[in-house]
Amino acid sequence: MKFEKLVVVLPCRSLEGYSLDREVEHAEELLSAWSALYHPALLADAGTFPRWVSADEPPKDPTASLIVLPPSSQQVVASDWLAQATNSGACVIGGLQRRDEMVEAALERLDGGSGSVDPQLAGDFLALGFCHLQMEVLIRDAGYDMGTDVQYYDEQYYDYMGQFDRELLERETIAAAVAAVKGEEQAARDHLGKAFTQLTDARRGLPYTYSADENPHLVDLTLIAPTTLGQPLRDELARNIPTNLLISGQVLEQLARQEPATLAALKEALSKNTVVIVGGEFDERALPLLTPEGILGQFRRGLDAYERHLDERPAIFGRRRFGLSPALPQILRKLGFAGAIHFTLDEGRFPTSRKSKIWWVGIDGTEVEAVAQLPVDAARATNFLNFASKVSNTSYQEHNATAVLAHWPGQTCPWYRDLQRMAAYSPVLGEFRTITEYLERSQSISEWIRSGPDDYRSPYLRQDVNRGQPDPISRWVRYHGCRAAVDALGSLCAMADLAGGGETHGPWSEDLLREVEDAEESGAAESARHAELENRLRRRAEEATARFAGVVPRKEAVTEDGYLIVNPWSFSRRVLVDASELRRTPVVEGPVRAAGESAGQKQVVVEVPAMGFAWVGPGAAESAVPEGPKRRNRWRKKAPEETPMAEENVLRNEHFEVTIDPTTGAIQAIDDYYVSRGARLAQQLAFRWPRPKRPRQDGFEGEDPEKDYSIMAADKISVTSSGPVVGQIVCRGRLVSRDGERLARFVETIEARRGSPILEIKIDLDVEREPDADPWNSYYAVRFAWGDAAADVYRGVCLANRPTERPQLESPHFVDIRSGERRVTILTGGLPYHRRFGLRKLDTLLVVRGETARSFRLGIGVNLTHPVPAALDFLAPDHVHQEKAPPPAGGSGWLFHVDAKNVIATHWSPLRSGDRITGFRVRLLETEGRTCRANLRSFRPVKSARKTDFQGEQPTELSAQGDKITMDLKAHEWAQVEAQFPA
Repeated sequence: MKFEKLVVVLPCRSLEGYSLDREVEHAEELLSAWSALYHPALLADAGTFPRWVSADEPPKDPTASLIVLPPSSQQVVASDWLAQATNSGACVIGGLQRRDEMVEAALERLDGGSGSVDPQLAGDFLALGFCHLQMEVLIRDAGYDMGTDVQYYDEQYYDYMGQFDRELLERETIAAAVAAVKGEEQAARDHLGKAFTQLTDARRGLPYTYSADENPHLVDLTLIAPTTLGQPLRDELARNIPTNLLISGQVLEQLARQEPATLAALKEALSKNTVVIVGGEFDERALPLLTPEGILGQFRRGLDAYERHLDERPAIFGRRRFGLSPALPQILRKLGFAGAIHFTLDEGRFPTSRKSKIWWVGIDGTEVEAVAQLPVDAARATNFLNFASKVSNTSYQEHNATAVLAHWPGQTCPWYRDLQRMAAYSPVLGEFRTITEYLERSQSISEWIRSGPDDYRSPYLRQDVNRGQPDPISRWVRYHGCRAAVDALGSLCAMADLAGGGETHGPWSEDLLREVEDAEESGAAESARHAELENRLRRRAEEATARFAGVVPRKEAVTEDGYLIVNPWSFSRRVLVDASELRRTPVVEGPVRAAGESAGQKQVVVEVPAMGFAWVGPGAAESAVPEGPKRRNRWRKKAPEETPMAEENVLRNEHFEVTIDPTTGAIQAIDDYYVSRGARLAQQLAFRWPRPKRPRQDGFEGEDPEKDYSIMAADKISVTSSGPVVGQIVCRGRLVSRDGERLARFVETIEARRGSPILEIKIDLDVEREPDADPWNSYYAVRFAWGDAAADVYRGVCLANRPTERPQLESPHFVDIRSGERRVTILTGGLPYHRRFGLRKLDTLLVVRGETARSFRLGIGVNLTHPVPAALDFLAPDHVHQEKAPPPAGGSGWLFHVDAKNVIATHWSPLRSGDRITGFRVRLLETEGRTCRANLRSFRPVKSARKTDFQGEQPTELSAQGDKITMDLKAHEWAQVEAQFPA
């Protein structure tokens, strides 16, 4: 059949109605119906452009017409019109949704069908049809409807219409169609190019929409997973369209093993500069819950995988899973990243911007240029209904229009491919660019995003529970415990190497780093693996401690049993040592802060200097009752020195006094002896039932009624140690509902040490009622309450102490509660999830659904001025080595010392030339948000020192005089320092 007219029936009266948001199936059928009629065989046969009509007013004379009637229009058109149109000789194609089905149905009714038209060339014509539709909608949005006679009387639109020659567009399109039918492909492409150019000129001349200075930017983001490594990915790479491949180091390694052909295609695309790698990490772990060294280790492991398999590393950071943090910008900058994408395609919340391009500002002030526009799903037809209008709208807030389109390989809708086809002819709707090219060339106005940690909210806990992740809470406790152990091991090895001056043994800890990071993903099913890993860490630490002890000088001809306690951290520690094998209890002097004997056990509290050691030997005579603290604040009461550390329902040392409720077994009050007495903190255990949400007050849910919680009932409270060094009380009891149902049994051990401002709490639960599936509303928890509603709450963010006002907190190291100069710090010991209620209550979650751990450990620090070192100290293992000879002078010594208490060292390692150690490397982190000048002293003179990035590049010389290095650190700066010893 020969057609004289090509008509598509749309379920709207104007293109404004067409472009409204619709269901996915409606969007697909409307786009298909319009563009299907642009097949070259149909255009050449009719010799005219398709036109659209409203379903409310279908063609009255449809003779010799090919009419496409999508299902959504068929519901609107008059019931008798379809029969009339068929009887008049029209060919009506209805009930179809996909474009290929519509094209096939139309060609079946056309004399000669598609003829010899190349399918790829025919696809270019369909892309032209989609492009023409977008321009129709765009012009209608701008104030002129090309499909009707309606005009808005604006002089600029008259000027515009004079520039746009619609007849020329139609003439070039028909000429291209005729050439295509004749098999003259090059001529057809030439005419198509002129048609696309005409549409491009029309877009550039349209006022109030796109910028005329540069074409719109189209940023393709192809997501790669282990299931998309084969032919679909190779097809994407073969298109030679600038794209950005979001792939982790782990998936890249899998690609190299399983798909060498795809790897070769990827390398070829990289050599042509048509592909940019986006990524950086080895695996997309929960970055906000890792330590700084854990994050850096993930990046280094990932970058090593990129360089091994691709001979280059990504310049753009990005990840699909949530994991953004304001701690990242300085890490990215110091690893050499040129930019980032400031969005993720997972659950979770992060700050957004109206700008497509931003400066992402970290907590230390470091800026990284980033793409911030949220991507559209390239597989959803609704995103392409009025694509051109949406892109043009972005130019209202910035100089250039931009669209980011994300998809999996081979999973896109036809109109996304149409964008790629038309871009090969002319940038009519945009020009595809890689992210690096976009950041370099875009003239978009950038915005500075200085959001705090509270603006980033992760979905980790809920996701873990929903997908059945084993141990969603305790796996983080194990991770941070093992991470502290492996960090200490690395520093121990560095201390032994540097003090001994011989060959470095740094790789002692390197083989365990990967296992510690990988163990974070496992749970109860691999508890044996965790136990074996912890045992190996312990054995390696004992070996490293013994090796360091071997290089410490000894008194000549002196044999004396004792203990060498080694501290591999950059802050001093007070370590409790079981000295039962000594003949006599040590004397309280030098590094020994407290000593005593109870129940046949000799106990010593030893102060060990940072990056140093302390010696404990037997005393000359039996030690007396430990002395009370020698320095006291004049505003504090003096605790009686001869009072037992623990007695009925009371536990105390020189820093605090704890009162235990005899009925519940809960901590009723912690007092710090200030004249203005008042409970600093109260604590209890509880199970929480899920309840409907209540109205929010002051940014939080209203004060949580006690009926949402179980009741804590004590069965037995006993004093297990009354001093003189350790006081300990054990509470045994039940958690019961208000109806008397027993939910769990508990054993809570509360311990205070002489000279320590930290109260340690150990909890053992025997759970009988499983929590419900909502982990933030049904759980077992430690509940804390404080008296001052005006107190400020701080939390750890990648070891940075930051204020917080969020109801749901993530902080695996500490939560700091400040009321003027008085502070209480909850040392969470790796427990990451906390929930605030009102202004004075906090739940630290212990057990949610899927959690198998039943033993937990927390600390409460009273008036800690620096919570970060205390939190790390609480996690850190002790390193005690039994010796036969004391050091030659004094009871302690150190290798390195940092005088700024708000600065900690996260890493130490020796520098060497061949087998000779020439200096050391240290990474220093400012934790309190205060600019400071820090002095680093070394046990050996330093010839020179410099501050570098994390690649050892961009050096800045530092002042080095004698054994002292002086440096300035910004608030929350994480700096790498390299120092050289004299020859």
